[in-house]
Amino acid sequence: MGVDARPETLPLGSAPTFPRRMWWVAARSSEVGDELLARRIADLPMVFYRTRQGTAVALADMCPHRWLPLSKGCREGDQIRCGYHGMLFSPDGSCADVPSQPEAAAGAAVRTYAVVERGPWIWVWTGDREEADPAEIPAYPWLMDPDWDRVDGYMPLAANYLRGHENVLDLSHFSYLHPGTVGTDEWTKVRPIIRVEDGVLYELRDLPAAAAPPSTAVLGVKPGSLVDRRNESRVPTPALHIATTTLRSPAGDGHEYHGAILHAFTPATERTTHYFFAAARDWQVGDSELNAKIQQIAITTFGQDKDALEAVEEVALTHPGELHELSVRSDKSGLRLRRLIKQRLLDEAEEQGAS
Repeated sequence: MGVDARPETLPLGSAPTFPRRMWWVAARSSEVGDELLARRIADLPMVFYRTRQGTAVALADMCPHRWLPLSKGCREGDQIRCGYHGMLFSPDGSCADVPSQPEAAAGAAVRTYAVVERGPWIWVWTGDREEADPAEIPAYPWLMDPDWDRVDGYMPLAANYLRGHENVLDLSHFSYLHPGTVGTDEWTKVRPIIRVEDGVLYELRDLPAAAAPPSTAVLGVKPGSLVDRRNESRVPTPALHIATTTLRSPAGDGHEYHGAILHAFTPATERTTHYFFAAARDWQVGDSELNAKIQQIAITTFGQDKDALEAVEEVALTHPGELHELSVRSDKSGLRLRRLIKQRLLDEAEEQGAS
């Protein structure tokens, strides 16, 4: 029996674990240009590029003739020429040319996807295009505010996207997985305040007079000194985790530093994820040396998360026999998120059945 046939061990217990009627981060803005970018989003193969006017376009990455991925073709102006038999497709998905006949083939259109570009990210709607409403994309003003600075990046993750969400909700792993950067014992002991409003999960952690972690050295704050910290997280959609932080040094009446860390987890398949991250701050804006330090801390820290999550996924895929999870107090937020997403999947299935 192959690994794909083993008993399901993903958080919701069955596939798929991701909704389709929603917006997902598909790429960093810098990734999409003149070249054709192939990327699987919510198990849908897509090809991305920019028109000569700079507009991002997303098409189904498959020629309807004999199914060669269009990403293996070439650009001709704003169109894509299939690299197999030369059929030509426009940004609206219509077929403009069939070299082997004088007329374009009837019914040869390629599916197109609604795309919105905001700040450092390009979002794509994976449901029916006519249902796409850009107002449903969560706001993240820190990434576009000129009074804030930011770094961002991307990591492919060989694990289910929900594992990523649960990792950034349960911060009790900080002391053990990230001891040299963000980890302190307080993150293990603090009990977050959790609530759900209108389908959005909120989580609050207050750490008054707590030891500063090693990563605060970039602020000029001595690691181990007493600081006040507040971390507010929310998951507005299954696509995004937003965490805002306030650090006051010294504790009690010191200077405040504000930051925002965003984690976008986009399923490629049930077992693979596109992980986009961004970190923004309102202090020492324009300091390129500090940007480089923060970028390296992010890569190191999130790389440790990646290694752990991929190891967990490998166990789920290869363990001989059925697995049973043990949940503890710190899993409360993750379990609430599972229920929220499960309900969203049930609602989506019901709507599809009624249509």
